[in-house]
Amino acid sequence: MPLPPAVAAALSLALSLPPGIAHAEDWQFEITPYIWGATISGDLATGGDTPVSAPDVGDGSFFALENLQAAYFLAFEAGRDRWRVLVDTLHLDYADDVRDGRLLEISAELEGYMFEGAAAYRLESHPDWELLGGARYFSIRTSLDSNPGPESSVRKDWADPFLGVRYTHRFSDHWRVRARADVGGFGVNADSMANLAIEADYSLTDSLKLRAGYRYLTADFERDGFIFDVAFTGPAVGLSFQF
Repeated sequence: MPLPPAVAAALSLALSLPPGIAHAEDWQFEITPYIWGATISGDLATGGDTPVSAPDVGDGSFFALENLQAAYFLAFEAGRDRWRVLVDTLHLDYADDVRDGRLLEISAELEGYMFEGAAAYRLESHPDWELLGGARYFSIRTSLDSNPGPESSVRKDWADPFLGVRYTHRFSDHWRVRARADVGGFGVNADSMANLAIEADYSLTDSLKLRAGYRYLTADFERDGFIFDVAFTGPAVGLSFQF
């Protein structure tokens, strides 16, 4: 499937590095499959003149583990000298039958993709710090079938820029801690967007790291009655392969 223009723009931004750092043999690469045990809460509604919202989606119970149909999480990083390219992607699919009071029964499904691409530059005067700039793309499909009532299915795609910083501190040859914060949206598409993360790495071998951390990601997007004002919060664990 061809990449949407927003995703292509994010990749273009992340890969727009100076030509002097293009020697592939000097690059370092890292790929990290991970599990993010995020608690998901917020407000969701489909589009239309009178949006129908499933109440259990908003209070978080819709996102219980038994409702999870599919999920994957994958991060990629490449770097040389002071420059890094960062990519992160996730896919979630939830479905459940929920009830609004005693009368209205709703079959609800939410499928979402998130893709982000960014470039990071390590400061010469403060080498523990990096400046970040990139874009984050969301594709959200909601389907609500009310009985009695209408059926509503909507898909929305959007992308927004973000700016941030990343701090890395190495305690020893085996231990490293990293913190990251970025904000975005700025009214381009989403009203606001924020991402906060802290993680610790332990080197098992020269090419394999165990990673554990905690992440908070939120986005507030509203258009044509479609509401996605959601926060993802929780621990994550993964394995990083370096080559």
